[in-house]
Amino acid sequence: MKKAIQLLQSVGGQSQDLQDLGIPEETIKVLIEKGIIEPLGYRLKKTSPPTFPYSLISDPLPLFLHGWFSAACRERLQTLIEKHNVQTIVELGSWLGQSTLFMASLLPERGRLYAVDHWEGPENLQTPCVYKQFLSNVIHAQLTHKIVPLRTTTQEASKDFESRVDLIYIDACHEEEAVYQDLKDWFPIAKKWGSLLCGDDFYWKKEKGYPVQKALNRFCREENLTYVNTDVFWEIIR
Repeated sequence: MKKAIQLLQSVGGQSQDLQDLGIPEETIKVLIEKGIIEPLGYRLKKTSPPTFPYSLISDPLPLFLHGWFSAACRERLQTLIEKHNVQTIVELGSWLGQSTLFMASLLPERGRLYAVDHWEGPENLQTPCVYKQFLSNVIHAQLTHKIVPLRTTTQEASKDFESRVDLIYIDACHEEEAVYQDLKDWFPIAKKWGSLLCGDDFYWKKEKGYPVQKALNRFCREENLTYVNTDVFWEIIR
């Protein structure tokens, strides 16, 4: 049953067809009987009142999980989180929370995911509702106790971040200089705690010469490190 709840949380706390998620019919019946999900719409029922900043959202927006989170990233992140018993994650770039919910659903109940984003989006995607939509999605998924939003830039967040972290996931701005700076800013933290350091969009923007790859090559050359990629997912080997 725990696995079924995790699967439901990973997609935002609701689904029209739970069997498509791999949840058996008998488990669905038990979840309904125990009052964990609503029988219509298969939505997780609300539990305890949300804390700040989620408490600011009195009228959550409907679930909306637009994003660019590939199967390769899902599979590799799940493997890393489970294999290394990850308790704490820092995600650089959360957008509407598709990857955030997936990773947080895999953490233990006392686990934490720090979601770092300014929630203003790229210039061509700016909308005043992005942050509210992110918070709303986390509320729907019943993951407010695990996900800590840090509304700031990735560079500013690195200056003040002192908590232990097991995995750092870089998925903010994909331009070469931005990725390189994120690696420079967060590698000392990863080195301090022995954190896994990984990210997304390895093949982003062929017409620009793959900026993420350029940043990785440059950084790893300077630090005498190596990396591997699984499709669009990359990870630094130390």
